[in-house]
Amino acid sequence: MAVMYTEAGVSMVLTFDKMADARDHLKDLYDSAQSGVPAVVQRSDDPAVAMVRLDSLKRLLRSSCPIDPQIRFGEQSVSVWLPGFPVSAQGADFEAAASEFVAALRDYAETWVEDLRHYPNHAENWGLVNLVQLSDDAELLRHAFGEE
Repeated sequence: MAVMYTEAGVSMVLTFDKMADARDHLKDLYDSAQSGVPAVVQRSDDPAVAMVRLDSLKRLLRSSCPIDPQIRFGEQSVSVWLPGFPVSAQGADFEAAASEFVAALRDYAETWVEDLRHYPNHAENWGLVNLVQLSDDAELLRHAFGEE
């Protein structure tokens, strides 16, 4: 059954409490999320999931999950690491180190999905992991080292 919460005639949240209903209304779910209004699906006692616009989610993740790497310029190499995370890289110059850093972020995200998400000291890193998974390399480079 779909529930559309409204406030002053404006749709707020489209919610389905059965997967079959959500499947039957996939276009409505998509249209709601595309318009900037979240759509929610919940199955039995599982936690609810939301469908939202990707660009909005990435903007929120970038603002709430800053990637603030530390950089050390050595005589023969550049080192980059993310304090508090097992993410580090090294390269002959800054560009190489930054590229390796993005690869290290991706490795951490993959390992988090496979295993680390179950551990209390990593579980709360879901925001960073989702940001990494949803961003391309250029976006990650800009977020970590550039204009944002």
